[in-house]
Amino acid sequence: MVVSSPGGATATLDGNPAWACKTPCTLQGAPGRHTLAISMPGYQIERRDITVGTGPVEMPPVLLRAIGGTLMLTSEPRGASITIDGRRIPEVTPAQISLTPGTYTIAIEKDGLHASERIEIKSGINYSKVTLRQ
Repeated sequence: MVVSSPGGATATLDGNPAWACKTPCTLQGAPGRHTLAISMPGYQIERRDITVGTGPVEMPPVLLRAIGGTLMLTSEPRGASITIDGRRIPEVTPAQISLTPGTYTIAIEKDGLHASERIEIKSGINYSKVTLRQ
C-alpha cells in the first residue's frame, strides 16, 4: 500500500510504467529488492528502496516536498526593504526568501538608495548580493 501527501501522486515500481498507480494505491511486486518512485508535478520525486517478502509491506506515508528555491538576499548597506514583482514583503536584508522556480524582479531600497534586478530562482539555494545606489 502506497500513501502520499498530497494524494494523487504517481507511484512507480522499478521505473516500469506497467507497475504504476495513483496514490493511495496498492502495487504488486515479486519478492526481492525494488525501488519505488513517487512523483507529482510541482513536487520533488521521492524514492524508497523496499524489500518485498511473501506478505504485504507496511510503508509509512510519503510526504512530497514542493519544488522550490530559497533566495539568500543580502545588500550593502544592510536593512533594505524588499519588493518582489511589485509586492513589498515584511523582511529586510539580509533575508532568506522561499520562492517557486522562475524569474523575479527584486527591488530593494533604504534611505533614498535603491537597486533593482531580475533574478532567476532555481530549486535549491540561490544567492544574490545587491549594492544600493542613488
